[in-house]
Amino acid sequence: MPPADNPSPREATLDQLLAEYLRRCDAEAGFDAQAMLAEHPDFAEELKELLDTADLVDHMAGPLETEVAAEAESGDEDRRAPAETVAMDARNHDPGAAPTIELSPGHPSLPVFDSSSGNLAGRVLGEFELLEMLGRGGMGVVYKARQISLDRIVALKMILAGEFASEAEIRRFYAEAQAAGKLGHPHIVNVYEMDEIGGRHYFTMEYVEGRTLAQEVADGPLPPERAARYLELIARAVQCAHEHEILHRDLKPANVLIDERDEPQITDFGLAKDLNQDAHFTASGAAVGTPSYMAPEQAAGRRDEIGPAADVYSLGAVLYEMLTGRPPFSGDSVVDIILDVIHKDPLPPHVVNPEVDRELETVCLKCLHKNPAQRYATAEEVADEMRRYLAGLPVRARRRSLAERAASWTAGVPLVAAMLGRRVYSPTHWQMRTQWLLIGAAVMAAALLAGWLLREAPLPPQIRIAAGAGGGMYHRVSELLAERLREHVPRPVRVLETAGAYANRELLQTGQAELGLLQSDALMSRRLAVVTPLYEEMVLVVVREGSGIESLAGLKGASVALGKPGSGTRNTALTVLEYYGIQDQDVSRSEASFSDLLRDERIDGAFVISGFDSPALRRLLTRPELKLLPIDRALVIAESDHSLKIARLEPDDVPAPMRGKIPDDGLLTLKTAAFLTVRADASPKLVRAALETIYRDEHFLEREQLIPLEQAAHWPLLPLHGAAEEFFEAVR
Repeated sequence: MPPADNPSPREATLDQLLAEYLRRCDAEAGFDAQAMLAEHPDFAEELKELLDTADLVDHMAGPLETEVAAEAESGDEDRRAPAETVAMDARNHDPGAAPTIELSPGHPSLPVFDSSSGNLAGRVLGEFELLEMLGRGGMGVVYKARQISLDRIVALKMILAGEFASEAEIRRFYAEAQAAGKLGHPHIVNVYEMDEIGGRHYFTMEYVEGRTLAQEVADGPLPPERAARYLELIARAVQCAHEHEILHRDLKPANVLIDERDEPQITDFGLAKDLNQDAHFTASGAAVGTPSYMAPEQAAGRRDEIGPAADVYSLGAVLYEMLTGRPPFSGDSVVDIILDVIHKDPLPPHVVNPEVDRELETVCLKCLHKNPAQRYATAEEVADEMRRYLAGLPVRARRRSLAERAASWTAGVPLVAAMLGRRVYSPTHWQMRTQWLLIGAAVMAAALLAGWLLREAPLPPQIRIAAGAGGGMYHRVSELLAERLREHVPRPVRVLETAGAYANRELLQTGQAELGLLQSDALMSRRLAVVTPLYEEMVLVVVREGSGIESLAGLKGASVALGKPGSGTRNTALTVLEYYGIQDQDVSRSEASFSDLLRDERIDGAFVISGFDSPALRRLLTRPELKLLPIDRALVIAESDHSLKIARLEPDDVPAPMRGKIPDDGLLTLKTAAFLTVRADASPKLVRAALETIYRDEHFLEREQLIPLEQAAHWPLLPLHGAAEEFFEAVR
C-alpha cells in the first residue's frame, strides 16, 4: 500500500467525489446522495461511509463561527432587528449613529449588536457595566463585567444573536445556566443569576482571575505532580456533576480555568446533558463536543450510549494533554479526527514525551479505552487514583498486557478488522505487510502468548520475615507465620529480629527480607506491596501514677520512651506529639522502648503500639503503678493522618487483668494496622503461599485475633500485590 502522503488513484478519486458531494449539498437544495452513489457504483460502499461521516460531522458541528459572522455582516433581513424593537428618536437621530435598545431606567442604552465590531465593552447592560470581552464562540459571548449594585466583578454570558435568538437557542442557553447553577462545587464556576433585558438573555457567573488550562499547557507539558493535582480536583468536580445527574460532555483544557490559588475551575456547561430530563439539550453552541476530546461513542453519535464514562474519557484526554502538551488525537480536518477517535488508539504518552511518569500514563490510557466498560466506572475513581499517586502509593490501574496491546494492533490489520465487523481507514505499512503472516501464524502466536502470560517467577531460595523486636506482637505473629509456612513451603524460613516497621521496610526494599510486618505510615513506597492486613494495634500512652502527668500536654519536659530508632512506634509517637506542640528534643530518654518503663523508674511514661495479645503489653498494663492517658486530640490527628484511625477503648474490649486501666465511659485513643508486606516484584507463588497459610486455619485467625478474611478482602485503599488482588477478588 502506498504511504499516506502519496495517495493511490482510488483514494484520490474518493477525495474528489467527497469534495463534489459537499459542493453539491451547498449548491443544490434537496440534493439526494443516493443519486450520486448510483452514478459511481464502483465506489459506492466506500463513498457511502465517507458521506455518512460527513453528515454526522455536519449534524454535530452546527454552523461555523465564521459562517455566523458572515451572515451577520451580509445584512440578511432575518438577522436584523425588527423596526419596532429599535428605539430611535426621529427628531434627534444621527444617521451615522448605531441604533440602540433601551435596557433599564437610569442607565445608558446598549447598541444593537454589530458583528462588524463584535464588542460591547464599555457599555452597560441593566446593572452590569461590561468591562472587556473575555471570549466568543459561535453562539455565545462572555464579558468581564462589574455588577453595579453589589460592586463586584462577574463574568457575564449572553447569546450572541441578542434579541434575534430563536426559542430553541434561548432554551439551550438557560439550560447551560441551570446545569452549572445546581451544582455548587468549589471547583465548578458558580452561576449567580440569569435574566433578560431588552430582549438580551444573559446569565452571570463567578469571575475567575487566571489562565485557562489550555494556556498553561501551551507552554509545554506540566510536571507530573501538578498534572495529577489538577486532575484530582477536576475529577471530583465532575463526580459532583454526575451525582446531580449532569454530564458535561465538553471537558477540555480550554474549559478549565486555573485560579489565583493554582486550582482548577470547570466552566462552560454549554453542552451539558441532564439525565433527569427526557429531552436531550445542548446549550449555546449547537455542537455535541470537541472532536479531540470526545469519547468514541460520542464521536460516533451513539447518543443512547453516552453516560458518565464519556466524561471519564475526556478526563483522560485532558490528562494526556497535560502530560504531552497535545491532545490524544489531532488532524487536518474534523473528519480525520473523528475517524481516529472512533478507530485508533492514541500514541502512549511516553512516545510523545519520554519524561512521562508511567503510572500516570497507565491511568490516562485506562480513561481513553475505546470500550466504556474498560474505563474507570466513575470520575471519583480517577480522583482516587490521583490521590494514591500524590501520596506515593501505586495506582490501582494496571498497564495493558502485551496480549491486549498486540490484539489492538492486530485489529488494525484490514483482514482482521473485517472479521471483527470494523473498517480500517489508514493501516500502517507494517500492518499491510504482516497481514498474510498473521493468518498463517495465528495458532502458533496464540500458544506462545498463552505460555508467556502463564509463566511466573519461582519461590525464592529462602524466606526471611522481618519481624520487629523480640517479645513484641510483630515478632510473635512472625514466629507463628514462619512455623506454618515451614509446613507448606519447601523452603527454609527464618525470622529476623529488627528495630521495627521502618527497619523492616529497609530490609524489604534492599532484598534482605522476603516478607515483613509494617505499620500504615511505613507503606509509603512504590517498591512495596501489601499481602494482607493482619491485625489492628492500639496507640496507648502509659505514665506512672506518681509522675503528676494528667494529659499528653504534660509530657513536655518529662522523660518519655518513644521507641527505638527505625520503629513505627517512634514515628507514630512523634506524629501524635506534634499536635501537642512537643518535639523530640522536648522529652528525655526518648529512644527508650516501653519495656524500659518496667526496669527504669526514672522514665515517667511511654508510647505503646501493640495488639492486646502481646505478653509484654499484658505485663505492662497489669502493673498498679501505671495508668493510661486519653489522646484527647485523636479526632484531629486521625483527620489529618490517614494512617491513624480514631478509637475508643471500653473496659470489655481488653483482657480482664487490664480492665481496671480503662474508665467506665471508655478511653479515647488511636489505632493503626499491621500489614504483611512484600516487594512489589515478589513472586506470586510466595504471596499465594503466605495467604493460604494465614487463612487456611480459621482457629489460628481467631486465637491470634487477626483480621478475618472477608474484612481483609474489603480493606480500603491498599496497594495490593497482583497475586493478593486476585486472591481477594475471589472472596469479594
